Amino acid sequence: MIDASDITRKVERLETLLGQKFGASRGTLEVRVRKAGRLLPRWVRRAVLQVAEAQAALEGPPKLAVRIDQPGVERAFRNAERWLQEVDAADRRRGAILGMLGAMVFNLLVLAVLLLILLMWRGFV
Repeated sequence: MIDASDITRKVERLETLLGQKFGASRGTLEVRVRKAGRLLPRWVRRAVLQVAEAQAALEGPPKLAVRIDQPGVERAFRNAERWLQEVDAADRRRGAILGMLGAMVFNLLVLAVLLLILLMWRGFV
């Protein structure tokens, strides 16, 4: 049978990683996954939620704890932890800033072209 302290340690580890990498630092594991949203791949969300369900099953009636798929939970934890450790938060922020700046430059370029067309049409250029 799976140990409650082991699951609690795993949940705390995943909560810490979600807080560090995605800024989801409050609430239960489910709330943190929901806050990270689409930034997490679907398989990572499922893996993290599988660990959270195992914790909920351990907190519930003891007969439900027997039904926990221990190797599956362990595999889900390892996969989610490995992926979360590889995420580079600084690179994500840098990419978001560069994407925003690229959109702004494109919009300014379109505005300049439209202004030039207007000036040519009115005969000022």
